[in-house]
Parts: sequence; C-alpha cells; structure tokens
Amino acid sequence: MCVVMILMATAYVANQVGDDTVATLAIMGAGAVLGFFFWNFPGGLIFLGDGGAYFLGFYAAELRHPADRPQPLPSRRSAPC
Repeated sequence: MCVVMILMATAYVANQVGDDTVATLAIMGAGAVLGFFFWNFPGGLIFLGDGGAYFLGFYAAELRHPADRPQPLPSRRSAPC
C-alpha cells in the first residue's frame, strides 16, 4: 500500500506543476497496484515477490526523475539525510 500512496502523491505534485504525463503514469501505476490487491486479497493467489517489489520501487523512483526534465519533482524533504 505504500507504493500506492507514493504514486498518488507523485501524481498530485506532477499535476500541480503541470506535468500531465507523469501524473497519468503515476495514476496508472497506482491503479495497477490496487487492481493487484483487489484480485489477490482473500487468498493470496498471485505472488508479487521480491522482483515485483523492486520493480514497483524502481517505477516510483523513476517517475520522480524522468530523463527529459533537468530537476526531479519538488518534494517536502530538501535537506540530505
């Protein structure tokens, strides 16, 4: 569920800065994850596994920094940790 929140937050920020492509891709990704959860809920029929979790993390991170934009989308955390 964390990736759904991350993707929806990315869609919101992308919509606010006018990047419709990233907003659409983030909403589509969140919809795909929610669809996976819907079909997988009661019995765990489909196994996402490590590969799926790594892909979802890569997808969420890559939406934040596409190659055609010089800076990543703004976020609340600006200081390095």
